[in-house]
Amino acid sequence: MKLYWKMLRRLISHPSYGLELARTFQQRHVFKWKRCCLKCGCRWWQHIHKKNKTWTIVYKCTHCYEHYSEFHWTLFENSKVGLDKWMILILEWSISTGSISSSEAGRRIWVETKTAWSMLTKIRKVLYEKQDSELLSWIVEADEAWMWKKKNQDIIMWMVERWKRKLHLYAIENVQEKTLYPLIKSNVVYGSKFFTDSRVSYHTTCVRYIHWVTNHSKGEFAVWEVHSNTIEQIWGDIKWIFRTIHHWISKKYRQYYLAQYITKYENIKHNNLFFVTLSKILITT
Repeated sequence: MKLYWKMLRRLISHPSYGLELARTFQQRHVFKWKRCCLKCGCRWWQHIHKKNKTWTIVYKCTHCYEHYSEFHWTLFENSKVGLDKWMILILEWSISTGSISSSEAGRRIWVETKTAWSMLTKIRKVLYEKQDSELLSWIVEADEAWMWKKKNQDIIMWMVERWKRKLHLYAIENVQEKTLYPLIKSNVVYGSKFFTDSRVSYHTTCVRYIHWVTNHSKGEFAVWEVHSNTIEQIWGDIKWIFRTIHHWISKKYRQYYLAQYITKYENIKHNNLFFVTLSKILITT
């Protein structure tokens, strides 16, 4: 946390540090193998052509005369907002408890609320596209929840691997067996322990998994290791974030907000969430 605040103070006092930070990360981790022409694929025919308004370098291929930025195929290419503000926004999101609203982000980076919302949406979209598709194993908890109001409601299917903090979320149409079972089959390793509540739709999972049930209607919430309390805690966190920070979310963008929560949940114990998020944004393949 001290590193975060140190970086934040430096970004605010020295705007050029944001460009330096992104450029250093890009050159060390991405650009060393990505530096080639987008059109002809040549690697040794580039030279610096100019610098645009945000001081990012534009290269020119002398073989096919193609122009491309050092941040091509990323959010920062052709962005009218300076890289220092992008870095502050990502850092502020990393420091925040659950999320950050667009109005608060706009005040922090000195831009309009619409601009801050657009920047946050682009970041969330990248996090959604870069979600980990690794299968869940060992002890897996599953549950479903009805989110938002009845007129604009979604049913979310939750699956979490208990000790490794791997989380998968899916928006589903109904809670019938024909909807739930294919999702479970494609996300959970065969033979894993599978803990759910007493919903009838989960009963067929005993064919592939070691299925244990807790009957909440009878007051059963935890019997030794058999419980779904991890899922309940995740649901409580998301409910708190959406109610207190974002208030209302359009159905079109809900999957992006859920992907943002997944990234934070899976990397909460990481030493530097800022560089995890930055790597997902900059590494495009």
